[in-house]
Amino acid sequence: MVAAFLGAHLWFAHLTELGQRITLERVTERLGTGGFFFLYIVLLAAAMYHALYGVRGVVLDYGLRERGKVLATWLFILIGVAGFTWGSSTLFYFLFR
Repeated sequence: MVAAFLGAHLWFAHLTELGQRITLERVTERLGTGGFFFLYIVLLAAAMYHALYGVRGVVLDYGLRERGKVLATWLFILIGVAGFTWGSSTLFYFLFR
């Protein structure tokens, strides 16, 4: 899923407009459309999940007790929610600008 949305991001953001300057106005215009907004929200959620699930797996490989596993899982859930909230607030700024 991450690869599909990352591929769509690379295609639309970098390959369809080769040779054109990246400006705040063009980025704002692109992010103001519903399709791109959806693409980036899903990409953000998938990337956050993928990254934090991987780091959680590494942490759990250190042989934590059951309580430590639960605490680590909740810590990564909280980090994920906070990161998604912060990242999506930036996207919402461009959508409603």
